[in-house]
Amino acid sequence: QKVANALLGTAADWLRGRGLEVIRGPASFSTNEQAALLVEGFDRPATIMMPYNPDYYEDLIANAGFHAAMDMVAYYLDNNIPPDFMLKREERLSKRLDISLRTLRKEDFSAELDRVLYVYNKAWEENWGFVPMTDAEIRFMADELKVAVMKDPEQVIFAENAEGEPIGFALWLKDYNQALIKVRGRLFPFGILKVLKHSKHIDMGRVLTLGLVEEYRHKGIDSLLILRIFREASAKGIAAGEFGWILDHNYPMRRVIEKLGSKVYKRYRMYDRDLNPSV
Repeated sequence: QKVANALLGTAADWLRGRGLEVIRGPASFSTNEQAALLVEGFDRPATIMMPYNPDYYEDLIANAGFHAAMDMVAYYLDNNIPPDFMLKREERLSKRLDISLRTLRKEDFSAELDRVLYVYNKAWEENWGFVPMTDAEIRFMADELKVAVMKDPEQVIFAENAEGEPIGFALWLKDYNQALIKVRGRLFPFGILKVLKHSKHIDMGRVLTLGLVEEYRHKGIDSLLILRIFREASAKGIAAGEFGWILDHNYPMRRVIEKLGSKVYKRYRMYDRDLNPSV
């Protein structure tokens, strides 16, 4: 605890000296990237681009003067046949709504990033902890994911209105952590070959993000996107997946996921600490 207090106290002093009033974390550097502390679900390994930490970190942070600011949850989904009512709803909605779904166009990658950026900043702008994503930021993140999504463009799904304008998107990825865990962090000299070998047998995925611009919410389009993910993932041998994280109070999205029979299997937490507490 002494070491944690010293480390976090030094960070607090540095921020306080620059006029800031609250320290929030953990995050690197915002909720647009990896963020939060795992507080429930230590029995399962982290999926791709999700944090993992020892369970005692929670006490270290709380005892250093931090309090819970927001919880996030992750759901576990078996990629089995969706319930009949979802399939019937999909057919009905597809006929009634004048929208279409499509996967990433590899030949138009730069423009596709523009579409993602547009939807992301509109769809998430009212979310807790939201920080607008910049063009430079999304292109940096795209460089990290480009190999995966260009290999399997079905991992990016767009929803468009009748005019062809983007109104939503979803991003899911194969859980490459299943392959990386086999080499225990040792990529060289032969680890990379093992990763390539085990990548062929990945059977789990993660839905990183799914969002719609406000005027197209509550119409069932989110269900259509999820069902499309089911189909694309199943075609690639994915038998199960993680959906998250989702803000704890995002009940509309949580209800959609829970209708599939899924349950929360991990919980994450962001913390705040007042840098100038009143005496």
